[in-house]
Amino acid sequence: MVTRIASTLPGIAESEGLLPEEEEPFIPCFFCGVCCTKCRVSLSLVEARRICEGLALDWTAFRSNYVEPSLTGTSFYLRQQDGKCIFLKKGGEPFKYICLIHAWKPAACSEWNAGLHRKECQEGLLKHWGLTVTPDGHLQGPEGRIHSFQMFLLQLRKA
Repeated sequence: MVTRIASTLPGIAESEGLLPEEEEPFIPCFFCGVCCTKCRVSLSLVEARRICEGLALDWTAFRSNYVEPSLTGTSFYLRQQDGKCIFLKKGGEPFKYICLIHAWKPAACSEWNAGLHRKECQEGLLKHWGLTVTPDGHLQGPEGRIHSFQMFLLQLRKA
């Protein structure tokens, strides 16, 4: 079965900015965590300090355990652990990951926009839901899986 995501989520399409069919397919972030495994996040000294303070950690301990210096020496990278951002943790729900620094996340993370056109989001759909995306932005897979995914998106919106 092939389903257009925007046309199958009544009430979400308008309020969540899902685009009309003729425009680029959009999907809200569904917390699959794939982008947090594929991207090495760069952050400035100011961002690193904000995260450190938000977590109420000692700066020396924070630098030793959670970031790596960049080659320039004026910025950092969030450390990776087990192939993912050190601040990404499995949530209580299946297929949902939680960012432990969401309130203080760096610009690189804030500027990330989920979308059906993104290979990371497509990988998350396949990995966690068994769904693929056609070149024209339709979800493809078993009808029951598409329906379950749509209900999951609705639950995210209500949370």
